[in-house]
Amino acid sequence: MHIFNSQFLKAYILQALICVASSRPRPWGTTQIIKDIRGGSAFQDLPESEKLLNIQEHLKEIELNTEQDYFHGNCPTIEIETQGYNVGSFVLPDFNKEFRSKGDALIQVTSSPLLTNEECDNIINLAEEHFQGDWSKLPSGRFEICGSWIKDIPSVKESFNTLLREKLFPSLAHLFPDVVKDVSDLRIQSAYLFKYTPESGEKTDMHMDSSLLSFTILLNDPDEFEGGGTFYESLGEHGETVTMGKGHVCFRPAGLRHRGQPITSGQRYVIGGFVTVASKDGCEHTRQLLTRGTKALADGDTSHARDLFELAKQYCPEFSETYMSYAHCQRKFGDLTGALKSYKAAHEANPRNADSAFMVGVMYGELGNDDDAMKWYKLATELNEYDGDAWYRQGLVYSRKGMTNAEREMYQQAIDVQPNHADAHCNLGCSFGEEGDVENEIKCYERALEIEPTNDDALNNAKAAYYYRGVDLYRAGDLDGSLKAFDRILNGIAPNEPSVLAAYNAVLKEKQEKEAS
Repeated sequence: MHIFNSQFLKAYILQALICVASSRPRPWGTTQIIKDIRGGSAFQDLPESEKLLNIQEHLKEIELNTEQDYFHGNCPTIEIETQGYNVGSFVLPDFNKEFRSKGDALIQVTSSPLLTNEECDNIINLAEEHFQGDWSKLPSGRFEICGSWIKDIPSVKESFNTLLREKLFPSLAHLFPDVVKDVSDLRIQSAYLFKYTPESGEKTDMHMDSSLLSFTILLNDPDEFEGGGTFYESLGEHGETVTMGKGHVCFRPAGLRHRGQPITSGQRYVIGGFVTVASKDGCEHTRQLLTRGTKALADGDTSHARDLFELAKQYCPEFSETYMSYAHCQRKFGDLTGALKSYKAAHEANPRNADSAFMVGVMYGELGNDDDAMKWYKLATELNEYDGDAWYRQGLVYSRKGMTNAEREMYQQAIDVQPNHADAHCNLGCSFGEEGDVENEIKCYERALEIEPTNDDALNNAKAAYYYRGVDLYRAGDLDGSLKAFDRILNGIAPNEPSVLAAYNAVLKEKQEKEAS
């Protein structure tokens, strides 16, 4: 159901959340949480045994990446002009000092196109020819975007490899020399080509990339779409959207939280590349600890996962994901009070992170404190207006308080920002049903089932709504309408349901008798 799945996607599937310093007031007394929860001074280094395990996992990743046959090797030296965007005191999970050797402008966008119009158009044409109008989809948190991994589009991959050798890898080496000490060590961890459209994939979840370096290429002219751009949590006072022109490239550390903004019309073609450094010195120890911990958690080894997250927490104590991951383990152990404290610590480490605010609200809700839960859900939607789960949770609180109009407004907000939120459609239907608006009630259930055909709540509620509609229509003398309502249950919602089948047969018999007479 909603609580586990949405937060697992938001916070724990091989993506670390990121910490950002902010002058925003910290809500409701969390100032001392991090100090209280660390349990002592942060480690200056990891135990040697854990270092070796991290390096082993790092080298396994490199071996796997090399098998994908993306270009790696010697490259020409180039210099490019860029516009830098300052992320302030935002803390990266790995190589924070090395990335800042030239200052805090960690987001670098080329001042002029790095790719020619011909190079961009060629990639788009090759991709469209490959998909023949039937693009596959890739998941991004709770959303799906039209696109594919470049390794699965051979013609695009060939052009992409040329760009890696001649332009992309040399640019990374130029911009981040203390991180990329030898350009031949750079490896593509993964790369994708996305096609944003309003209908079939309009935005991505807020996330950070599971690599060391990242780049984004815009392949078509901004005049061909409305909206778009990339929102960075760490820019400005409340986050800012960075836009760029056709052929321009944005280079950045992968540990910067961001999301692709929705477009309202047109099409937006984007290439995203995730890059790592092949040498042992390129091992990202914080990310490896979190990745290993996440895997242990998925394998059911909660105790080992907690130990790894504890190490990460002490190794990089200003990185909010370490507290998020630790809190998740505490929650799995049933320590709700401890988990609440850790989620608050995560939010103190990064007051702009809507996910940590959301999880504080979830914990207050599970502890039976709806008033404080609502405060944090509201904060989550202030920080991220596209957080459909946080809008939805506010609706649940209003439902328990009997505030139907406010409840319905929150469900509609959730649907506006996340149209495929099946639970929001289902609960919106319930609110209509409570007021006797059966038509809108059923429409909502049908939409929920269109999105998620196996949604138990939508199935059960739709069955009840159609059943009582069938009964009411029968009492009103509309036998055809009654049969239609019962038939909808028997054909898709609850096939062969005995009580519905009996009602259907009784009405059908009466209709046949009337027609015969």
